[in-house]
Amino acid sequence: MNIHTGWYTFFTPHPHIDKEEVSQYFIGIMQVLVLFLLMLFGLLAMGISFFNRSDVHRGDGVDIEDLAMTSGGRRLQKRRDRGERMRGSSIGSGGGGTEQTAAQKRKVNRMKSFINNMMAEEIPKDFKPVDWSLKHRPNSDVILAAAMYVDLEASSVKQFCGTARKYGFKGDIVIAVYDGTADKLQKYFVDTGSIVYNVKAECTGANHDVKCTLYGGTTAYPINMLRYYFYKWWARVYNPTAIVMMSDYRDVMFQSNPFEYKKLEWQPPVAQFTVFQENHPIKVIDRCVFNAGWIESCYGGKALKKIGSNTVSCSGVSFGTRDAIMVYAELILKQLDVSERYQDSMEGFPDEKQQKRCISVGMDQGFHNWLVYSGELDKYMNLKIYQQGEGPVNTVGSFGGARAVLKFSLEKWGIVKGESPNKYFYNWNGDKSPVVHQLDRYIDTLFKRNMPAHLGALQNLV
Repeated sequence: MNIHTGWYTFFTPHPHIDKEEVSQYFIGIMQVLVLFLLMLFGLLAMGISFFNRSDVHRGDGVDIEDLAMTSGGRRLQKRRDRGERMRGSSIGSGGGGTEQTAAQKRKVNRMKSFINNMMAEEIPKDFKPVDWSLKHRPNSDVILAAAMYVDLEASSVKQFCGTARKYGFKGDIVIAVYDGTADKLQKYFVDTGSIVYNVKAECTGANHDVKCTLYGGTTAYPINMLRYYFYKWWARVYNPTAIVMMSDYRDVMFQSNPFEYKKLEWQPPVAQFTVFQENHPIKVIDRCVFNAGWIESCYGGKALKKIGSNTVSCSGVSFGTRDAIMVYAELILKQLDVSERYQDSMEGFPDEKQQKRCISVGMDQGFHNWLVYSGELDKYMNLKIYQQGEGPVNTVGSFGGARAVLKFSLEKWGIVKGESPNKYFYNWNGDKSPVVHQLDRYIDTLFKRNMPAHLGALQNLV
C-alpha cells in the first residue's frame, strides 16, 4: 500500500507527493460533503411537510385547499386569517386593539367625532315620557318605534309590544304617539311595560303629502321623517353597549327574541349596524318603480346606475349599537338638505322641480338605500346586510301583489306554515322568524281582516 496516497497524504507531508493530485482529492471530498448536506436538508424538509399535512388528521381545520398549497402558502394564509380575526375584533370594540389598520382607525375616529357633536345638541324640553310611563333603563337593550296614527288601537299595542314581551324581550320598548293618544291606551302600554311619549307635532296635508313641524319649529317635514329625530334623541339615553332596534310599528310582529337570534353573526364585534333586504329577485332597486324613483329623484340618474342593481334594503327595521343608530339617524336627516345629497354628486345640481319630486312619503327608503350601498355608512361603521329570510327580521311584503315576479302564496314558498289559529312565519332554514315585517300586506287575503284568528304569535297575549 502506498502510504503517500489516500487520506494519509492530508496528514503526512512528503516531498514526492504531487500537489495537483492532493488538490483533486480535496475537491472530491468536498463534493461528497456537499451532497451529504443537501440530502440531509431534503430529509428535514420532507419531515416538516409531513407534520404540516398531518394537521388534517388531528382536526386542526386544514382542508383540501390547504394541502394543495405550498408550505409557505399555508403559513401566509394562516397569517391572513389571524389578521382578519384581529381586525374584526378591533373594529367591533370601537377603537381597541393594536392590529387596526389606518382606515379602521379613521372610521372609529369619525364615529367618535360625530357622536361628540351630536351629544352637544339640545333636545326639546317637552320631549319626555308621559307621567304614568315607565322610565328608561340606560343599561338595557331597547326597541324604538313611532306609532304616529290618529286611529291607534289596542290591537296594535298587543301585536307589537305584546308579542315582544311574550317571546322574552326584557329590555325597554319606547313608543312615540300623537299628543293625546297615549291616555286612551294607557292600560295596554302599562301591561306591556312600554315607555310612551306624547309627541307635539303640527301636521297639514293628507295622504302622501302630510308634513309636520315638531315642538313649535318652523320647518315642516314629511311625517315619516319625524321618527329619525326620535331615534337619535332616544338613543342618547342609552349606554354605548346597548343594542338598539329601530322599527316600523303597525306592520311588525315578534315570534321570538330577535336580540338573541344568530347574534354572533351581526352584533359587535362583527358589525355595528345591521340591515335587512327584501326578496331577490322580486325587489331590486332599478326594477322597482318606487325605489328607483326615490333614488333618481333624490340623487339623480347616475346615482341610480351606481346602486340600482342591488336588492332593496328596507328602512323599516334595522339594528345597531347606540352610536351607530345615532349616526345613521343623523345621516338620514341630513339627506333632507339637497346640498348635502349633491355635495359629491356625479351630475349637476337638480332644478326645483326635481327637488320637489324627492320630498315625499317614503323618501327615507331612498335615503336608506343610498347610505347603505353608496359607501356612506361604511365611513363610520361596519355593516351586516341580511338577505330576506336569513336573519332576525323577515321582510315578507314583496311576495304579494301584482308586481311580484314569482307569484306563489306564502304557504307555497314555505314562509307560512301551520293551521289557523297556529300559523307562523319561517326563515328559509326552517327557524321561526323572530321578527315578521310588512305583515299588513296580507290582512285582506291570507288573514281575512282577522289576524288573531290565524297567527299563533297573537294567541294568549296580555
